[in-house]
Amino acid sequence: MEEYVQQAWDFAKQVMWELGVQEVYMLLNVICLMMFVYHLIRFAMGHPLPEPKKPDPTLIPSYWFSHWWINILLAYAWIARRFFCTTIFPLPKEKLLDLLKDTPKEAEAFFGDQAATVAVYETVITDLEKSPLLSNFGRFTAQRQLMEALRARQAFMKYFVAHPEIADVSLPSPIVITGLPRTGSTLLHNLLACDPSARAAFNYEVDAGGYAAVAPPTKAMDTEHTWFQRGVHAWDARYRLTPEIFADIAACHFSTPETIADDAVLIEHALPPLKYIAVLSNKARRMLLTATNKRNVYTYLYRYYQLLQSGQPDGPTHWVLKSPFHASHLPLLRATFPGARIVMLHREMKQVVASSATKLLREMHPSLKGKGLDKKLIGRLATELCTETTNALLARKAVDVTNLQYDEWIADPIGTVKALYDQWGMEVSDDFENKMREYLEKNPKGKYGEVKYTVEEYGLSGAVLDCTFGKYAAMQAAQSRDGPEITSPRHSDKVHVPSTA
Repeated sequence: MEEYVQQAWDFAKQVMWELGVQEVYMLLNVICLMMFVYHLIRFAMGHPLPEPKKPDPTLIPSYWFSHWWINILLAYAWIARRFFCTTIFPLPKEKLLDLLKDTPKEAEAFFGDQAATVAVYETVITDLEKSPLLSNFGRFTAQRQLMEALRARQAFMKYFVAHPEIADVSLPSPIVITGLPRTGSTLLHNLLACDPSARAAFNYEVDAGGYAAVAPPTKAMDTEHTWFQRGVHAWDARYRLTPEIFADIAACHFSTPETIADDAVLIEHALPPLKYIAVLSNKARRMLLTATNKRNVYTYLYRYYQLLQSGQPDGPTHWVLKSPFHASHLPLLRATFPGARIVMLHREMKQVVASSATKLLREMHPSLKGKGLDKKLIGRLATELCTETTNALLARKAVDVTNLQYDEWIADPIGTVKALYDQWGMEVSDDFENKMREYLEKNPKGKYGEVKYTVEEYGLSGAVLDCTFGKYAAMQAAQSRDGPEITSPRHSDKVHVPSTA
């Protein structure tokens, strides 16, 4: 039998080799004619013609850069990787891991055992290296961002070891703004930072790309300081060649070295950026979302604010912190900053999920490829991110926080700040109120672009989201019905140094 098969195959090959151009052309014509006759017969018998497949609106094209030469370079990198197995923009895994582990042993006395942080970074870096969803541009930006973060972490730890007196710096109880993402926390953060007696860190002070092992600024906005100069250079290096990326992100969250910083910028020294959940496998994504090294993160956060306070020992009466990250880790936040006055922001969940998905997509679109270019995936990840926070809030009833509903407080932001200060036994001065009004006048909603979104564009259903977040919505309704919780601690200058055990 095998002999007959081999003879038939040899005969077929001989016929194919002897076919000329005209014979091949005629063969293709015959095939096309047969297909036409087939569909004609189906139509005559009453069968409908096949309809063209409708494009999936949730699938998005690869990112197109405004500079033509960047697109050519990335195309060259794709060809080299696809056909020649050569990576033009490799992720230097070994170099990153060496930098991660190269911290002074003496730092453990101030920052605790770093094994958990090493484990998180190792898992994420290894996963990014082999991720099929990370584009060549994504590899380039990931290696640069991780390198900046780990260098800043290493330099800060060495500086702290060389200046152990910073550990004795008194840090007054802060005001902490948290809650789900996209709930107006940036606006409230900027308003509370208008208080002349308060301080909120600027981006140049906490940006890993701008950090250098030198004494901190002695005033809030120090444009002559090394951090500011390096921060401006780092920011320019990120967006100089890709202004369209900055424009997309700015519409969701405007940020420059001179703007007030989210604690997430500082947290990224000790924890990889959460945006990488868009390209990570399940194990690495869950490790990043749950922040298995959260104790290291909060110790690092506290020590860094001690460094900033050491530059202005007689300056602010309190710091204003802000990040959605804190909502998932309230017990650790309270242990690190006892006496903190916590403001918890809430919003209708369909708006939160859709807005979170939009911000995640705008941050990661240039870094995505293949199956990652799918809004349905982004929508699922945004839902998972929000679920992580709501589950934490439901598991730990927050009885010592002030709850604010988005639609209520956003209607009168200055009145809300006055109510908060009255609750905490603090005074809103005329200067403070004037600065808040000036900020609102200079920064109207939509100043950097309008952002429109729906849950449907991410393949999500409003009904499913209502079920997913039903318990959280019920908790919000109960808080609105019973009135706001006003049990946050009043202003206190009591200082606490967290344990690193």
